Amino acid sequence: MNETIAETGNEITIKINDVAWSVKRVDPNHAGLYVNGVACVGTTWPAKAEIYIADNQAPSKMLLTIRHELAHAFLNCTQIRAPESFSEEEICEFVALHGGQVMRLAEVIVEAIGNR
Repeated sequence: MNETIAETGNEITIKINDVAWSVKRVDPNHAGLYVNGVACVGTTWPAKAEIYIADNQAPSKMLLTIRHELAHAFLNCTQIRAPESFSEEEICEFVALHGGQVMRLAEVIVEAIGNR
């Protein structure tokens, strides 16, 4: 089941397949936005069930970033193996099964934390 379970300031907690994920809108210099020393506009940390979104993005760019990071979270919560080796057919099936949910949930997150 996928749902919003709490909103506080620049953070929203969502559930994807009964896993609670924290989505945080943060300063672009926040440590959570760095992967191997490289700054990103969004990151997903499956081990902590956390998503970080840089707060200096235009609304349309932020929506795309949130969609991208949610796709990582959905892959983590719905797949049996690591996504690095998915075939084209598996990716298409993922989009068919979960793409609509990712899009709808991204809109909810932008509404909750994107306009602050």
